Amino acid sequence: SDLEDFANTNAQYAPMLAWTGPAPMGWNSWGKIQKNLSSANATAVEDYFHTQLPNYNNNGVVYINLDNYWTNLSDTELQSFVSHAHSQDQKAGIYWTPFIIWNWTDLTTAVDGAPNYKFGDIVMKYANGTPMGAVDSAWGADPTHPGTQQRIDYYINKFQMIGFDYIKLDFLIHGALEGGSNNGVFYDTTVHSGTQAYSQAMKRLYTDVGTSMLIDESIAPLFPYQYAHTRRVAGDTYGSIEDTKREMASASYGWWMAGRIYNWNDPDEMLLEGTETPSGSSTAVPFTANENKSRVTSGAVAGFMLNGDDVTDAGAPPLVQKWLTNTSINGLPALGLNFRPVEGNTGTTPVNVLVAQQGNVYYVAVFNYDITNPLSTTVDLGRAGLNNSTAYSVTDLWTGKTSSATGSLPVSLGAAESTILKLQ
Repeated sequence: SDLEDFANTNAQYAPMLAWTGPAPMGWNSWGKIQKNLSSANATAVEDYFHTQLPNYNNNGVVYINLDNYWTNLSDTELQSFVSHAHSQDQKAGIYWTPFIIWNWTDLTTAVDGAPNYKFGDIVMKYANGTPMGAVDSAWGADPTHPGTQQRIDYYINKFQMIGFDYIKLDFLIHGALEGGSNNGVFYDTTVHSGTQAYSQAMKRLYTDVGTSMLIDESIAPLFPYQYAHTRRVAGDTYGSIEDTKREMASASYGWWMAGRIYNWNDPDEMLLEGTETPSGSSTAVPFTANENKSRVTSGAVAGFMLNGDDVTDAGAPPLVQKWLTNTSINGLPALGLNFRPVEGNTGTTPVNVLVAQQGNVYYVAVFNYDITNPLSTTVDLGRAGLNNSTAYSVTDLWTGKTSSATGSLPVSLGAAESTILKLQ
């Protein structure tokens, strides 16, 4: 396709940042625990994934990632968290926002890691010297200011010293704002645009990290891409079919980035235990089993699976045991598949049939994003890129049920249900 050609052409000039390890599978604290993160529950999650989910991994690798509010843990507790992960052959992840200054920060406070500067020195300003208006409840920091740069060096060094293997960099768009700390002009006067400033700072971040951590971007510009291994393809995603639908809309039309300019499109967490309030209602209801199934299916399609449940409470373990123990589904990220949309005319809604090929084996993912109605559809195998006259044996990876298909593939799904079919 033209978009794949576009990505490949970019990669000829600036190659994708290669990652030799397996695609991420594991857990992230932002799903359910969020601000209630503690040393105790973080360690309990490590132990649960180690002992209770033995086949939820990619080539033996599991990431246990702390998100925002990791500052609830002391440096000593962070060190213990990482050491404990490593003792169980797990990887440990951390979270940071390099270019934002939260609105409740006192601008007279010294910058962490850059004691010679105050936040008021590095904040982006209007021409009259007042801080530039907040974006997402936060001010931007001038990426070219030495205070911002020293802060980057300080945090990356801290995370490396503790031994983290993964870093999620969030709110990166704040590093691409137009303006500057010097009354609307960048501190580095050779920099004339937000993208130029962001590119310079991301190169510094990437150089600091070296090969020690997998770099995952969130709320990030698409370009430059060569300073991170993966990028969140949509906004925060939890567990409802509406969340899956929104994430899959981005993935449906951003498929061309995966494996070309980023190693993967990060589909965000798969939250199984949670509630939603249906439109027209004021009552919250739990996610349905099919919503759980679709959310995990979307992770398997991305080849990037991070669960977000609090496995220390009573509700999550049965759900996690039901949905994160299917060997066929859990095995998909290791294959490094790249699912492509079959149709490209769905307007603002996501594609519901995607296909991936590995040799003479094909994987067809079919989604029903409708919370109310079941879906009966027929996939035209020729249109999906398979041979119309070949007889294929079909295996549903969720149920193990087998059938055969030639030319067309009938699929029946319940409300909000999705699945992946293997054809060979």
